[in-house]
Amino acid sequence: TTFEGGDHNAWFTKCQRRVEEAAETVQLNEALFASQKSDQDSKLNLLRGEVKMETNVLHLVKTTLQDMQYQVDRSEFASIAAKENLLTLENQWNISDTSNNGVVGSFVSPRVSVCPTCKQPMAEDHSHEHLQSEIDASLNIALEKVQKSTQT
Repeated sequence: TTFEGGDHNAWFTKCQRRVEEAAETVQLNEALFASQKSDQDSKLNLLRGEVKMETNVLHLVKTTLQDMQYQVDRSEFASIAAKENLLTLENQWNISDTSNNGVVGSFVSPRVSVCPTCKQPMAEDHSHEHLQSEIDASLNIALEKVQKSTQT
């Protein structure tokens, strides 16, 4: 029999050839897609690795910043405490020349003639010398702490 003016077998063969060509095209497109997908997956995995590495670096930087802020806070606290201690000693021993406009310098140890505790006159003897050396030592230590705290 004939189909649209032609042989049914020829028409069927022609259709079968078109289906085979379409199948080949589909296979080529699938292979191309698989290859492109593989390339994109490789690039994506590289990017994921970079993101993870940068995230780790960011975490390290944040941790370092927190540690540095902690050190700054501690240094500020130590500086304030050292200056307060020095001020307390200055007031205790009636000394006003250990700092000059907020800049810590040296001091001239006062000559103590009255006991700071009982307010009795002190004689020039061993106890006077001992008290004088205690004053000198406490002020020197306080000055060193202030100077050290302002250097860090």
